[in-house]
Amino acid sequence: MTIWILLSLLQLLSSLSYYKKNPPNFDASLLHATTYHFTLTSTMVSRAQAAEATRKARQEAEEKRLQTKKTRLEEKQQAAEAAKVKEAIEAEAKRVEEANKQEAMENAVSPDSSTIDQPDANINNYLAAVNDPNANKSNDNNNVFSSPKKNKQKTNHPKVKSVLKNSKNDPLANHVHKHNRTLVTGSILIPGADEKERTRQNVTNMRELFSELQSIDETTRLNHLYKAGSIWKPEEISENQTKFGAYFLISSFNNKNPFSKQRKQNNNKKKKNEEAEWINPTVYFQFAILCDEDPSFILDRVRSQWQFMGGIRLEKKEIQALNVYSTHVIWNMISTNNAEAISFELRSMMDEVRKINRDEGNSDDPFPNNPTPSFSLSTKQPRLTGLNTKAYEKLSYEEQNHRRAIHIECADKDANFIRWLINKIKTLCRFGEDKPLIVAMWGKHVLVSEVLESGKTSPGEIKNMNKMAQYHANYSIFHFDESRLPQGCNQS
Repeated sequence: MTIWILLSLLQLLSSLSYYKKNPPNFDASLLHATTYHFTLTSTMVSRAQAAEATRKARQEAEEKRLQTKKTRLEEKQQAAEAAKVKEAIEAEAKRVEEANKQEAMENAVSPDSSTIDQPDANINNYLAAVNDPNANKSNDNNNVFSSPKKNKQKTNHPKVKSVLKNSKNDPLANHVHKHNRTLVTGSILIPGADEKERTRQNVTNMRELFSELQSIDETTRLNHLYKAGSIWKPEEISENQTKFGAYFLISSFNNKNPFSKQRKQNNNKKKKNEEAEWINPTVYFQFAILCDEDPSFILDRVRSQWQFMGGIRLEKKEIQALNVYSTHVIWNMISTNNAEAISFELRSMMDEVRKINRDEGNSDDPFPNNPTPSFSLSTKQPRLTGLNTKAYEKLSYEEQNHRRAIHIECADKDANFIRWLINKIKTLCRFGEDKPLIVAMWGKHVLVSEVLESGKTSPGEIKNMNKMAQYHANYSIFHFDESRLPQGCNQS
């Protein structure tokens, strides 16, 4: 046994000495296979990301190129349309001018025997009368002292006027405008010695304004407010106020002359015996235009010249209707809040309540296929019947402003639809909620009520409305005074 162990040890020692002299031949990189695999994987991922980024950059560049190509194509099409319109105007003008020349040639009078100077048979009598002033004048000819050349027959040639300047035919009578009947509202301060002078000055201002609009877009026409028809020349705007009112609607308060001088507002700070100061009136008006360019762009271009003429306001009307009607009053909401934000929230509630009404299976929507009607918000004094307002006249402007409330205004044809929408907002709730939509949006302190109509309102409703106006004034004053609010609290 001991010998066997010794032999095994000797064999092991001999093997170690052999491998020490002849080391084995194998690839040492196999020891690092894991590290090599990790490095290869990272390289492949980075290359894939670079390829994806390159592909996205090429795709964005291609989309940008296509968009630029589309924009250039649209610009070329617009330029071609404008060139066609201009060519049509020039061709029509040229045709009318040629027709005018042809008519002038046809009406021209050729010389005949009556227009050619010929010797007069009574020439001897004329000479005798000149040599002898006392001689009897011939009774047969009363113009013996007149020159024979002056006695010839005169021909009155018809005066042919330029058709391009005086024609009553609109060269674009059959043109279809891109923007059809756009209502524009504006105001202007008109100076003058008396009402008649200010009235004529207003007509002159409107003619100049119409000329400025046509300088931006030559296809602009002044549209009739109540029937079909338009004006294409500024001088066609008549000084007759009946004809003038067919194209310009002038606002007047209590049927007063809008061109009379107005009393200057001094916030009720006038002294006891001080006389009132009267200033030139500010006239508010509306008119409608037809054009191819964007109406807002045209008005922006001429606004500087309009202000130079004494104009104050000139903009596209928010509600495209001549008569705007106030349907509702919003109580307990600060009148100085952002009107655009309130309008956006109210419109979103109207759209949402129509969807809720359809989901509940109701079919009482008066216009299910029509979009939500347009409306606007204005801040003014609520219409209160039977309330004595003399006690408020001594208040300052800021204090009186607290009595103003936000009104919802719309066109006459949309008044019933707006009433239906407001009623639904006050009654319907979202799914899973127990608060009406208007309470969830504005809170339970905000109330919306219909405007009072004379002759259609009961005494109880009038009394409640007067109380609500007082609550609204108190709410507005409380939240306007920052000293009453807790520290760190914002205004409503």
